[in-house]
Amino acid sequence: AFAGSGVTHITVHDNIKIIKSFAFANNPSLVEVILPAEVEIEEGLFYNDSELASIVLPESLTQIPNYMFYGATKLQTIDIPSNVKSIGAYAFADAVNLKEVKLPDGLLLISHYAFANNRSLKKIALPESIVSLGQGVFSGASALGEVNIPVNIDKIPNYMFENNQALTEFEIPTYIKKIGDYAFSNNTNLETVVFHDEILSIGEGAFKNNKKLNNVTLPAYITAIENFTFENNISLKEIVIPSQVKKIGIGAFRGDYSLERVVLPEGIEEIGSTAFEDNFKLSSINLPDSIRFIGSRTFSNNQSLTSIVLPKNIIKIEDGTFRDTLKLTQVVFPIALEQIGDNAFRNSPIEHIVLPSTVTKIGANAFYNNTRLQTLVLSGNLEYIGGYAFYNLRNIKTIELPSTLKYIGPEAFANCIDLEKIWIPSRVETIGANAFVQCEKLTIYLEAKQVPSTWDIDWNRDKRPVLFDQNAGLY
Repeated sequence: AFAGSGVTHITVHDNIKIIKSFAFANNPSLVEVILPAEVEIEEGLFYNDSELASIVLPESLTQIPNYMFYGATKLQTIDIPSNVKSIGAYAFADAVNLKEVKLPDGLLLISHYAFANNRSLKKIALPESIVSLGQGVFSGASALGEVNIPVNIDKIPNYMFENNQALTEFEIPTYIKKIGDYAFSNNTNLETVVFHDEILSIGEGAFKNNKKLNNVTLPAYITAIENFTFENNISLKEIVIPSQVKKIGIGAFRGDYSLERVVLPEGIEEIGSTAFEDNFKLSSINLPDSIRFIGSRTFSNNQSLTSIVLPKNIIKIEDGTFRDTLKLTQVVFPIALEQIGDNAFRNSPIEHIVLPSTVTKIGANAFYNNTRLQTLVLSGNLEYIGGYAFYNLRNIKTIELPSTLKYIGPEAFANCIDLEKIWIPSRVETIGANAFVQCEKLTIYLEAKQVPSTWDIDWNRDKRPVLFDQNAGLY
């Protein structure tokens, strides 16, 4: 009704019984409003009234509606009347100068993002009468350093304290059973969190991007580490995963640059994609045989990892799982392994590759740029070698491909400058372009009597010598 009107003072007379939604909203000149002792107020009444610095609310109010003081950037203090039972969603959101809020005993509910982005609010006392807190109530309240969780609340809601810069330690109350998604994410000064063993779950991203968090002892009975829970916690040095945990989620510890020690429990079954990616100081990790799945890029770009024994039940090494592990020299492959994914060990200096007989596929770039390889033993049942799979291999002089092989991808053995002999079985149906380019010492031994028409016209672009009708047995 008064939006953009330029009015500075409003007095609402006693005969007005209801003020409709957004009646005084978007009025940047409004500095004073006098309300009657008894009036019903709908949502958004002072929405974006950026000059409103103070107001006395009627004692008859039983709720603070949604968006009531949203964007009231000059508002510094507010006393909530004693009869108020609920505070609506975004009621004080973006009131960036709000420093003091007095909440009444008897308050039952605070809705979503009610005090979001209250950057000047340093402390608040939540009445013990509260039975419901919406998500993100104090999201972006960056200066909030003193706050309690009422005893009737059993879950810290999603996004509750995200983007907080004031909390340095937080002890989870004993009556809390769950911590919501991103509840403490981007807490830049949080160093210590004290959990108790009655906590049953910690949500996705709950402590993501907490740069100073260095002391974490996880609750005993959680069954999963959810996606991104401790991602980018660059001060975290050690983590012991509780015995009940079956799954570590995607990116759970990604970017934890200082992480040196990880203890996984017997019984864990799954480690999600990128879970330990960019862990620069993790030099070793014991992977229990109970693990059945390790996701893509799980250990990629780990600068200190030197050796790994893969669990016996792993049937596929996913794409990029150990990509750019620049010190990884020793790998023990599981006996049940069937596939090695694209880029699985790209740029990893493995010294001995001995694949079990169960392996049928090696993906593109799987062992790309391995310059320290001393031994290569391929599976006797191998059918597929992807493009660039062994690009820039060093030291290996002779390769006898298994008789089961059907496919060799483009540049699969390109730039293998030490390779002198390779035997290719007659069953190979496809060889991609430039498969042996820049192999300057190479002689190619074919079991076939002629080059199959299904091979790429540039399969041997450098025209390395080819001998036909050759039996296996180069070694």
